[in-house]
Amino acid sequence: MMKNDIRLVALDLDGTCLNTEGRITSYTKDVLQNVGLKGISIVIATGRPLSGVPEELYEIDGLDYIIALNGSRIYDVRKRKNIYVKGLDKKCLEEIPKIIRKYNVLADFFAGDIGYCEKKDYEQAEIYLKDEHFCKYYLSTRRPEVNLWTRNLNEYSPIEKINLFFNDLEEKEKMLDEIRNFPKTKICSGMKYNLEVNHIDVNKGNALEILAGRLDLKLEDVLSIGDGGNDIDMIKKSGIGIAMGNASEKVKEAADGIAENNSEDGVAKALQFYLDI
Repeated sequence: MMKNDIRLVALDLDGTCLNTEGRITSYTKDVLQNVGLKGISIVIATGRPLSGVPEELYEIDGLDYIIALNGSRIYDVRKRKNIYVKGLDKKCLEEIPKIIRKYNVLADFFAGDIGYCEKKDYEQAEIYLKDEHFCKYYLSTRRPEVNLWTRNLNEYSPIEKINLFFNDLEEKEKMLDEIRNFPKTKICSGMKYNLEVNHIDVNKGNALEILAGRLDLKLEDVLSIGDGGNDIDMIKKSGIGIAMGNASEKVKEAADGIAENNSEDGVAKALQFYLDI
């Protein structure tokens, strides 16, 4: 892969474009602007919903698409419309609330870009979300509801993603054992204390492949950068896949190269190196 062959850049947000305070620095933003000016499309590929993408990113000229909720949605920024949506399987939506009620877990789901969360858990979210910046973001993007997990979730369909946050890693492993074999379901983790549930066909790599096909691009033309387990599919499928310095060893093993940490503008420096900007 030659540096000049890259035509699309796919970037994770948390732990990647965003620093430890959950913000994008002016340095990284300027580099992304230069990427766009070079005629390279920028895709934000995140576990967040559309509403969780910082507004200032929309100011970047090259930001053309957003892969949201781990790949369950592809959004065309310029045309302001979804070009792909994939919800969870009906059977999963029938069974998983029963399991959620058994555990000490902060759980939510996204449907129609609205995040729904049980009210009593929402009010004590800081117990599960150790990072104060992420906790603030979380509370701003979820709608608290009473008795959420006793409802028929299929009435909200398509539900694109279910998030599970734990205070205890043993609880996480026990619940994972119960849901890992759900049919038509993919489970990944973007953070140490969470699980993310999507349709089995949903991941950032598949979404990137769908988008590349629509744009008549080869995956070899793509450079991607991420730090979490939910970035591995994307990193493996891209012509150049880069892991952040703060990524886990599993992510680094899947990558072609390692960037500096997100606290050191690792994304910006990697893009400058690989794209000669």
